Amino acid sequence: VVMTSSGVRPAFSLGERIQFSAAVDFSNGRWASTPFAAKTPANDSQNQQLTMNANNQYVGFRYVDFGADGSARMHLNYRTTASSARIRVTAGKPGDADTVVLAEVDLPATGGTPVWREISVPIPAEQRATGVKTVYVQMLAAGSVVFDWISFRSERADFSLDMDGKNISAYITNPESAAKPLTLIAAAYDASGVLTEVRTANITVPADAQGWRCDLPLSGDAAGKRIKAFLWDGNYLPYCEAATFE
Repeated sequence: VVMTSSGVRPAFSLGERIQFSAAVDFSNGRWASTPFAAKTPANDSQNQQLTMNANNQYVGFRYVDFGADGSARMHLNYRTTASSARIRVTAGKPGDADTVVLAEVDLPATGGTPVWREISVPIPAEQRATGVKTVYVQMLAAGSVVFDWISFRSERADFSLDMDGKNISAYITNPESAAKPLTLIAAAYDASGVLTEVRTANITVPADAQGWRCDLPLSGDAAGKRIKAFLWDGNYLPYCEAATFE
């Protein structure tokens, strides 16, 4: 990907929304020049959108960290009045020998008014990229499409913990396409390893959630405590591995 004057930022993470205004490589022209048009958003977002309207036109992003397992699902927010818009999303530049095609997607028209649509697209296991890669979005059919953001999600259910004063914060990943009812259980231990408190909460994690936050207050200060937390499903079985915070 072509370097720019904006410098080098860390790689985008799984679950992070990548605004199309962050594109750094273009098939013909440059940002905010024909045939790429920067659009002032109608909503309260401060990010510019990007319009692509030519067959084989592409934009590239530097970089996305797909981790060791790769991304199982791609999300895209766009709008278009075109009836036959189609895109290809790749890890690597279009045409390069080692480029991996993550997905080819038809984009249904969203209507004549500025209506945004978020779509969720599964990425088959044999098409998943791993490690840190550049990502490109390429038009495969003519038709004006306005792109807002793209993100890649993990397949693996997971959660992590953080603490602030008396609050335990759990950040939960639900890779399923349906909301997930769960029970969060957090046990607090003192410096001697003695159990001092157990807190529970029945929660519903939204579909395709990545880092969804749930706060669970302790009765006392969390300072010096060791927390071990569990997520159980409706059958009282572990939803994912336990998480700890010290």
